[in-house]
Amino acid sequence: MLKYFISVVCIFLSGCAFAFIEQDTVVTRKKDRKIQFLGFRAGIELISPIQSFFAVSTKEVSFQGEVCLKYLFLVYDVSYSQTSLYKEKTFEYNNNGVSMRFGVDINFTHKNKNRDAIFWGLRYCFSHHDESLSLWNTYWEKYYLYRNENQLSTWYEMVFGIKAKIASHFYMGYTVRIKFNPTTDNQTSFNTYHIPSFGTLNTFSDFRFGFDYHLYYFFSK
Repeated sequence: MLKYFISVVCIFLSGCAFAFIEQDTVVTRKKDRKIQFLGFRAGIELISPIQSFFAVSTKEVSFQGEVCLKYLFLVYDVSYSQTSLYKEKTFEYNNNGVSMRFGVDINFTHKNKNRDAIFWGLRYCFSHHDESLSLWNTYWEKYYLYRNENQLSTWYEMVFGIKAKIASHFYMGYTVRIKFNPTTDNQTSFNTYHIPSFGTLNTFSDFRFGFDYHLYYFFSK
């Protein structure tokens, strides 16, 4: 039921956003018919490296780039993630991989002279990762190793957030992510436990929520 609700919300917001753009475009259509390239923005996610110092289980670093047009941002980001779980004489789990996201953000404040942004968008995401699970056998007193290698996982995200100028060419901003519909191929030894950048899988829900905070540098045209 929640999946259908998210789909309806996506369609509704997309319609509202493009209606907003179309209404504004009608006014300026005679003056400017070309796509306006404003620059390029590159950033690093700040929360994950800080969490890595406190959470032993997961370490992640993420970078983002976006092509800034008048109404839209063409967004790409790449992350590297490493997860390790261990309990003595019980199990050991390891997961590492690279994930990528591609998408479009609609900028609702495109007239702002500082290039600040309030945005909403969609992402197509995928991750290439390996994972291993070692289980302790109490009778033989040794670990048995199981591997899932070269796994490809995909999912989708609906995002919204803000970006604000803090100094010349420097911006900071947050992104709220609603992640849904994960799929994984090549589960040869056991069911996938964790997808980098998506999170831990379980049977209760296919939805996850995320929060990112970025520091950006803006390269103007």
